[in-house]
This record gives sequence, structure tokens and C-alpha cells, in this order.
Amino acid sequence: MKDPIYSHFDPLFIGSEKISQPLYDTVQYSRNMCFFQEPINYIKDINKTNMFLPASLPEKQFFVINGVSILALTNDRRDYINIMRNGVLSLNIGSKNYLTIAPLRKLRPIFNLDSPLLVSSNVYFSVNIDSDYSGIISTKIVCYLHGDLYRPFQ
Repeated sequence: MKDPIYSHFDPLFIGSEKISQPLYDTVQYSRNMCFFQEPINYIKDINKTNMFLPASLPEKQFFVINGVSILALTNDRRDYINIMRNGVLSLNIGSKNYLTIAPLRKLRPIFNLDSPLLVSSNVYFSVNIDSDYSGIISTKIVCYLHGDLYRPFQ
């Protein structure tokens, strides 16, 4: 049975299998964070990202985003509160901005999109978080794009 939410993407998915799992990426806190730019390598392993290419998906893969969430890995409650109060998240696909959320606390626990967004293979995408809070030294931020990955049948 077809999923009516994704029906306008159907021609792209012919011959594909669907895997429901998020894309995720972890970066060190800074005032300007850009997620999904660094793939798995000798420094960044599968515990920190599941990206295999920088800022894009491999050939013949598609990802349908239906939600966004972030997680601040810190032991300092004040840092967490300041991140959530001061951060602005933007989701970009290609050269277009599709989502801007401020403050970050509006993401809790998951910000569900009214309409799914498609990330095609070899198309640049990113999530950026900008913040004017500079008091954090060792906090890591994890960004999750919730949705479904479509790839060719094996």
C-alpha cells in the first residue's frame, strides 16, 4: 500500500528499499555549527555520524526528512539551557532554506515537519545552528534528521 504522504516522490523510489532510520551527525559546540559536512573517517566514526559523503548522499540514494531534533551532550545544565535559548537552526537543501527554528527549545523532543522534504543523491544539504552563547567549552551537539532512507535493492 502506498504511503499518501510520500506519493509525489513515488517515481524516485521504484526499485528501492526503504530503511526507517535517522541521519545523524555530531559536532563540537561553537557559535556557528554546520552538520553533515564531515563523513566517517579516521577521526569521526559511526558513533558520531552515519554520513559516507560530505554533505550529500551516495548515488541512487534518497532521504525523506519528516522531523528534526538535536541533543546537547553536556553535564552542565546552564550550558544546556543557554544552547536551547540562544540557538537558531536552519535546514538547507541545495541552495534553498527549508526550515528555520528559533529558539532551539521549540525542537523538543522532535520537530515534525508538516510536509516531508526530499534530499536526493548528490545534492548538497546541511543543518546549521548559530548561537550567540559563547560560554561552552566541551559540549558536543548531535543533530538528527528523522525520516526514511531509500536505496537500491541489494
